[in-house]
Amino acid sequence: MGLPETQPARAILPVTFREGDCHAQPGEQPADDRTWAEERPPRPLGQYLAWKVNQTLATDPSGGFEQAEPEGIDFPGIIRVPQADQAREEAHKMPPQGTFWSDGSRLEDGRVGAGIAWKTEGDSQWHIKGRPMGKGAEVFDAELVGVVEALQEAEKQATRDPVTILLDSQAAIARLRHTRVGPGQVAAIEAANLAQGLVSRGQAVTIQWVPGHCGVEGNEKADQAAKQQQHGLPSQLEEHRASSP
Repeated sequence: MGLPETQPARAILPVTFREGDCHAQPGEQPADDRTWAEERPPRPLGQYLAWKVNQTLATDPSGGFEQAEPEGIDFPGIIRVPQADQAREEAHKMPPQGTFWSDGSRLEDGRVGAGIAWKTEGDSQWHIKGRPMGKGAEVFDAELVGVVEALQEAEKQATRDPVTILLDSQAAIARLRHTRVGPGQVAAIEAANLAQGLVSRGQAVTIQWVPGHCGVEGNEKADQAAKQQQHGLPSQLEEHRASSP
């Protein structure tokens, strides 16, 4: 038996797999369809199929595939990108309760880390947490992961206070506005789902831009957390307590 003419696998399988026994024996396979078997050096079937898929697909599969959600949804909270002076002023006035600072960082050797920082009401100490992401990610990815980490931390806390997450990447903020197909879609979907959970239990969620490295303590603490994680292993997740200066 052979594969139907409409079967998509026909585009990548060698003729012996497409047509079945009628061409399975030596000498019976068409002479004009043996390129896959005659290439030098000999190529195992698995390597051939990977090469054929790469030649057939319109998209480069080497980076993997993200979840497809063509229509997407909008972020179920508020997203704000104030002017720089206003953003800096607002950042200095943020209350400790419900405020999270997020950042991503990358070393010269390619290691990437995401970090978050926050305080709790009545506690003068900073809490910081991060996620090492190895060498396969970009700072853009780390910025998104930092927001996801902050939303997860907000979800774990037993308060019902509004949640505000501040980060210094406008590119990441733009990505978080929706979950449509594109770079960072997986993190955007996770962030939207977490935010929706917080909104459903009565907490307003705001993503807000803050200028980076301009003397805002929370932003600096998140940057430190991200840099610490660049030296960790991808599977590690650490939490630290740092004394406030």
